[in-house]
Amino acid sequence: MRLGWKLAVIVLAAVALSAPAALVLRLTSNGGEAGGVTTLSPAAFEETTGVRIVRIASVGGGGIIDLRFQVLDPDKALVVHDKQSPLSILDERSGTALRAAFHGKHSGGTAQVGLNPGLTYYLLFANSGGVLQRSDLASVTVGDVRLEHVLVQ
Repeated sequence: MRLGWKLAVIVLAAVALSAPAALVLRLTSNGGEAGGVTTLSPAAFEETTGVRIVRIASVGGGGIIDLRFQVLDPDKALVVHDKQSPLSILDERSGTALRAAFHGKHSGGTAQVGLNPGLTYYLLFANSGGVLQRSDLASVTVGDVRLEHVLVQ
């Protein structure tokens, strides 16, 4: 009987000690996100993508989401136009993603797609069903990185 009790205590202790380690390993292996998306701080997001998220706003009576971004590095910022992994906005509350921008302002500038350093550009997303509303928190995914907790205006 004593051996069974000691074994149970050892097993429980091992499980209790390994659970936090497994969680840390999961969070550091892929940024805590499915599909290999890494969550970054605002500064790291800007350094990696070459863009600063200026704002996300619900406009047009709530039917449109207006995402504004400032180009910091035009070469890195090309990731915004990656057709294989397009920029998306995720509603953090529901987990619903807005994936396809239907309109964006990109004129002049570099030969590739017209992104100039220091300029602010916009992308418009259909907000069917009012997925995102003012005061919601949203995440922006660009390529394989994500910026979380952006307040929707």
